[in-house]
Amino acid sequence: MKLVEHKGHWTPKGSEKAWNRYWKRTTDMDLAIGLCLHRRTVVQAGGNIGAWPVYLAKKKFTSVLTFEPEAVNHACLVKNIAPFPQIHAFHAALGATAGTVKLKVCESIGSHHLVMEKGDTVMTTIDQLGLDDLDLIVADVEGAELLLIQGALGTIARCKPIIQLEDRGHGMKKGFGYEFSAILDTLPDYFPTARVGRDVILRPKS
Repeated sequence: MKLVEHKGHWTPKGSEKAWNRYWKRTTDMDLAIGLCLHRRTVVQAGGNIGAWPVYLAKKKFTSVLTFEPEAVNHACLVKNIAPFPQIHAFHAALGATAGTVKLKVCESIGSHHLVMEKGDTVMTTIDQLGLDDLDLIVADVEGAELLLIQGALGTIARCKPIIQLEDRGHGMKKGFGYEFSAILDTLPDYFPTARVGRDVILRPKS
């Protein structure tokens, strides 16, 4: 693995400016954070090199569960979150079922994405975490957002978290075969309350 330390943060070699680039987008989560009644547990995926989970920890969430399937990103993530014991990093993807899938590794460290074929990347579900205090889901998983939601329906029904999802058409562009409207159909008790940058924030109807 080729990791480098750049201005106090670890990044994949060749992506030394990545931390600052991702950190500039952390405030995109502020509206969703502000809608949370509590700041107990947040699930954040994909974790990338750690900017978003660090920001969430600094926003006083008790527990930040972050998921990153790509090995070099995950290694950087682990180093960057070391000062924050409330952040727990998982080397896995979040999807609709548990198992293993293929990961397509791209030149951009923010563009790696799942391919729904047999592979060696571990996939788990939010429901398998058994959470009773989930207040927020933040997901930027390059087209697998619907799968993540499908694997979280029990937890969502139980906890009614605020949900922030990327909406850039990757469900179709990256081969998953769905439009963003399919997520809304899967969550009939939720409605889109705002768009922040390229993300949509969903909140419970009641």
